[in-house]
Amino acid sequence: MPSQSRLSTLYYRRKIVATDNTDLSGDTVRYAFMPHTNPRTVPTTGDFHAASYAGANVWQILIGPGTGGLVLTASAYPATFDVWEWVSDANEAPAEPVDVLELT
Repeated sequence: MPSQSRLSTLYYRRKIVATDNTDLSGDTVRYAFMPHTNPRTVPTTGDFHAASYAGANVWQILIGPGTGGLVLTASAYPATFDVWEWVSDANEAPAEPVDVLELT
């Protein structure tokens, strides 16, 4: 589980590889960071934020209070967030939980 200070602004990066090795660099990738709950909170389309392609099948989104960062807030820290990934291409658009991020 990746972890970062709530005071830091860092890229959350994730490598995505298609099962058939299709080039995904032209696809749209979005991430949603939902407070970790049981049962899991499912995001709506408005919860997703655009990621940018960093190369080598890696997408990134800036997390934190700095300029351009997506600020994640919680009522207490450390806090955990379920990371949901939504990949859109010409035929499919899977949205699924892929990771957990901890803010300290």
